[in-house]
Amino acid sequence: MTAWQKLQKIAPAAIGACLFVLSIGAIHSELHHYGWQNVLTSFQGIVKTRLAGAFALMLINYIILTGYDTLAMFYLGQSLPLAKTSFVALLVTPLVTVWVWPSSVAVPFVTGSINPGRFPPPSLPSDRLL
Repeated sequence: MTAWQKLQKIAPAAIGACLFVLSIGAIHSELHHYGWQNVLTSFQGIVKTRLAGAFALMLINYIILTGYDTLAMFYLGQSLPLAKTSFVALLVTPLVTVWVWPSSVAVPFVTGSINPGRFPPPSLPSDRLL
């Protein structure tokens, strides 16, 4: 195995570990002036019905993502056990939330364009952009 192949093999895990460390650092820098007691008190102040509703929506999201993955495998002519498909949905949800959602929803909302890299922004009056 060449050095390049070794690098290609370990690079995804190394990049993932670096991103994890950076995210922990970002969370720490945002919360460093709050004590643990303040954070726990804030969490305890969340209305239980809203917390249950958020949990229910999260479960529905996992079920939908599992259905999408199962449908994709069907169209590819492959089959995977439902446990593996749902595990992939569990892994993909944070990626969709952090990477895909901002680029597909937030950027068009701010710029007024579906995909600012491919389409010119619409000609709207400046007071209607935001």
